[in-house]
Amino acid sequence: MNFSKGCPPTFTTVKSLYNDKVKVSIIEDLVVGYETSLNSCRMFNQNDDGKEEPPTTLLWVQYFLAQHYNIIGQQTLALEYINTAIESTPTLIELFLIKAKIYKHAGNIKEAAQWMDEAQALDTADRFINSKCAKYMLKAGLVKEAEEMCSKFTREGASAVENLNEMQCMWYQTECALAYKSMKKYGDALKKCHEIERVSTYCAFTEGPVVSLRSPDGLSLAPLLMASP
Repeated sequence: MNFSKGCPPTFTTVKSLYNDKVKVSIIEDLVVGYETSLNSCRMFNQNDDGKEEPPTTLLWVQYFLAQHYNIIGQQTLALEYINTAIESTPTLIELFLIKAKIYKHAGNIKEAAQWMDEAQALDTADRFINSKCAKYMLKAGLVKEAEEMCSKFTREGASAVENLNEMQCMWYQTECALAYKSMKKYGDALKKCHEIERVSTYCAFTEGPVVSLRSPDGLSLAPLLMASP
């Protein structure tokens, strides 16, 4: 794990090891030790004879630990590390993305959507983060806000929903249907399901790519069509 080079995907490279509790414990002891030593002497080990690490090394160690504690279900500790990292570098988008994910895993989706919006505000030209923010907003039941977020990347002169339908962007309609269902607005949820069905039928008729009537988690949307108050 080379934290000195500032590589955000470092955690992703070891994530597969988290099925083994022994390896998870070893990783935690090692990286917590790094964080303690970097805080005290700016080196990975107090007995090292090498040169001091730049401040960004400690930042990436804290970023890693936030993800580590998040994945093992210790969201309070994860927030402590990510908040410390944000205090030192409040302009790094990756930190806000992880903070949003931590709140999502903690079950506070509205707070998660707020922090995802903070991340989006740091780079309004990033379409991926824009879409991610819209998804979080929909999960939080903020349908209008999600539509406004998507409108930043849709054609001018047309509503965001109409333009997304034209582009066969079914993730939005799917998440929107699920959002309405969670709010017990079954009529609106059913309407969205019918919109998805129409696009799916059109794609099949024109021999285009067939859109699956499934949620991003792979769940069938059929229960939405049968939902009742």
